[in-house]
Amino acid sequence: CIFRPCQSPESYPLAMNPTANHARTQGQLALTARELAFVRLVCSDLTYHQIAQVMHVSPRTVDGYREELFEKVGVRSRVTLALWAVKVGVVEL
Repeated sequence: CIFRPCQSPESYPLAMNPTANHARTQGQLALTARELAFVRLVCSDLTYHQIAQVMHVSPRTVDGYREELFEKVGVRSRVTLALWAVKVGVVEL
């Protein structure tokens, strides 16, 4: 993986789209440990099918993670999700 995780989840700021329907905790975006793991894998060169294998879930479960995160952070593509992850400090370059 070319990106490294950084910071604790509690320190992640709000998403790029503040009007999206977010799960928030004290003004911050609340991501589960599973969602954080998924975001970090999205920032690698793995396909969604490979991510499913690494996470020991079905490809449909990965589709669900992806759609939920797109909605949570207010993005519409994998690239934008990866850019968001770098911007808020979920991963480092």
